[in-house]
Order: sequence, then C-alpha cells, then structure tokens
Amino acid sequence: MIIAVLALLWATATEAGEFSPMAYYSLNPHDDIVIGGTAALRGERTLAMASLGYSWAQGEPRGRLRYIHDHGLGSRLGYGVQFFHEVQARSDLVPLFQTGYYEGHTGVGLTGFWRMGKGKLGTLSLIQEKVWALEERGTLLPVGEDRIHAVRLGFQQDSRDDRMNPRSGGRVEASATQAIRVFGGTRSYFSSRLSWSRYEPLGPEGSLGWRLHGALTSGTLPVQRALWLAGEGVRGYDFLSDRGNVAGVANLEMRWPLLRDGERSVGFLGAIRQLQVVTFADVGALQTAESGWVMRGGIGIGLRAPVVALGRVPMVLRLDAAQGLTRDGKLNSYVLLTAPELF
Repeated sequence: MIIAVLALLWATATEAGEFSPMAYYSLNPHDDIVIGGTAALRGERTLAMASLGYSWAQGEPRGRLRYIHDHGLGSRLGYGVQFFHEVQARSDLVPLFQTGYYEGHTGVGLTGFWRMGKGKLGTLSLIQEKVWALEERGTLLPVGEDRIHAVRLGFQQDSRDDRMNPRSGGRVEASATQAIRVFGGTRSYFSSRLSWSRYEPLGPEGSLGWRLHGALTSGTLPVQRALWLAGEGVRGYDFLSDRGNVAGVANLEMRWPLLRDGERSVGFLGAIRQLQVVTFADVGALQTAESGWVMRGGIGIGLRAPVVALGRVPMVLRLDAAQGLTRDGKLNSYVLLTAPELF
C-alpha cells in the first residue's frame, strides 16, 4: 500500500502540481478525536490528497488517500482510487451532539467515471472494505466486523447555477450498490437511492429549494448501512429511532441572505461568500419490520455560510436546529462543517 501511495503522489507531482497543506481532523460524540494533516497535489488533470492523523482515544492511526485522474482513459473517461482507514458517519447529515451512527471502515475503492455531457457524470465503482461493527450507544471499540465486496453504479446530473448558493437549476443523483459473498465477503445485499432537487429564486435575493428522495435496501445489510429517516433527510429525530428498508422523503427549504454575495476574509480560515438564514420543513415515510409504515415530520431554522477555506477549498458551514412534529420528536441541533448540503 505504501508503494501505491507514493506512486500516485509522484504521478501528480511530475505534472508540476500545486502543493497545498491543510489540517486533517475528525471529531465525534464518542471518544475518537483525530488530529493530523493533509497534503494535496493538484496537477493539470490529476488530484492527489493524502490525510494522516492519530486517534488519541483509540491509540492508532487514521487516514485516507484519494487520487483522481480526470481524462485518464480518454477525453471523457477518468478514474479514481481511494484507500481509507477511518471512522465515518453513517449519513451525510451529521449532528455533532448525537451518538450511535458512526462506523469504522478500512479498505480500497476503484472508480471509473464517464463525462456524459454538460453536468452529467456516470460512475462505476469496485469496493472492498472491512466494516467495524460498533455498539449503537457505545464507544468506538469494535464488537465485530464484516467484509464487504461490492459493485456500485452511479449517475449525477447537475444544472445548478451556483454549487454553493444555487438559485436556479437542479440536481439528480442516483446510485445502486450490490454486495456479494465472494472472495471472503460476509454480506449479500442491494441498496439504491434516488434524489431529485430543484431551486427557484425567492424575491430579489432569496432562494427556494425542494427535494424528493427515495431509498430501497434488501438482503442482509450490516446495521450500519440500514435506513433511518433522520439519515435520509428528516431532521428533528434521533438517528436510531426507526430503522427500515424502504424510505421516501420530501424536503422544502427557504434561504434568505444576511450578507450579500462577495468575498470577505476570515483570516487564515479563508473567505466567506455569504451568510444565509434558512427555514425548512421535512416529511418522510419508512417501512419497518416491526411497525409497518411510519411517518415523521420536522421543521426548523438554520444558518448557511458558503466559504472558500484556506483560499482554495469550497465548503458550506451549516447549523440547523430542528423540531420533530410527532410524539417522539425532539429538538436536535446539527453542526455540519465540511459535509455536503442536504440538497
């Protein structure tokens, strides 16, 4: 693995790549605090990012390597390789103050992608990983493990006018994953997701966005890969309140600027483009083995701050406070730093 890492970094460096160091960290409500560094090399058509840190609580290294060669197989074809040994959240929606939805994974992924036209991208991924089974309310000490060998197909279509602050256009994302019991794989399951979102101007400077999302699973999934309505986009609930195999979610979000567009320096952290206040409403349905279909809804307010970190890394700082509308709903706060937007 060390030879592979050095080879990928060297391939990018020989293209007279731009070198940029940055911090690497990972925090979660368990006892895993990872602090380290990231080195990024950007060539004309390549990107190599290597992150290495140390888990103070668990007493072992964590890290990941990502390498992309854009046009590596022709004018529209490219490939990417990822090595990883880290703890990740089970969902892109990561409330900092909750527990019970993290997983550890170690492995490698190989992805080929095809640029199908303006804003359209198709992907094919081969994934081999070890998933550490963690207690739902416990620490990060593993209580078992699964070996996953999977094939994933994906499609993305993006017509947003601005990826960090869209006011028109939309996005479609679809994926299908099949895990199989070959070469030592311990699980056989199927998982698929489809999301469609649109954006419209709201007044002279605001925006209105909505999203329809569906997810389906079958087979013997690890508990870490099951469906939770909170993880699929219904805010205001504990992540482990309901678990099922079919989910449908609708989201509505209205955003108004508190600061107008324009770069504002925030020192060594980079530049903030805009500060927005947000109101949102979510509703979803989930099919569970115990209770049949359950419905959940939530409303809330939040802040969005599209920033360019360290002068070159676009990201969205996000703070949401959501209240579930059913009896077991509760006020949940979500602090998301480098996570993608829900939609």
